[in-house]
Amino acid sequence: MSKNFILLLIFLAGRLAGYVLTGIAAWYVTRPVFQNILVRVLSTGISYIALSALLIYFCMKGKYGYEKGPCVNENIMALSSGAVGMALSLGFFTAVTPCPPFLIAIFEVANGPGVLSAVLFFVSFFVGTSIYFLFIPFVGSICNNRYTAFLARAASGLVGYYYMYYGVFWTIKGVLKLCKI
Repeated sequence: MSKNFILLLIFLAGRLAGYVLTGIAAWYVTRPVFQNILVRVLSTGISYIALSALLIYFCMKGKYGYEKGPCVNENIMALSSGAVGMALSLGFFTAVTPCPPFLIAIFEVANGPGVLSAVLFFVSFFVGTSIYFLFIPFVGSICNNRYTAFLARAASGLVGYYYMYYGVFWTIKGVLKLCKI
């Protein structure tokens, strides 16, 4: 097994740990806030709208080409204990980076029935997003392809529009509940 593949597995283990801890924390932290159904419905709807707008904005901004970043430091590619710790911590912090899909996932978990469903949701989130990481050691050159970047932006935009629709639906539902009070 190559060093790159081992480091990738360690990185993914860090991501999994980050997602599981986030699922547990998100469910426990949001429970007191979401006890009131009206607060839950309105805050979820408004958050979906705001976060999906950010997702759509990120989809549309910037160049459609791919700008290559700086080369990875060769010291990280060694299998020393420092490199293993670095890969594990980078995976963990990548998992808990507050981006729009991640924050949308937290609101999904907040509306869930229990902590086990929150953990399973974030494990599924991990599996769904980790599929892309598995191809990195084998087909890194595809990442430089502008068509791949375009497809990634298009998928991001579709997800953004889906959650925009979902957010409008939840917000209308909350306003209707508010009008009945």
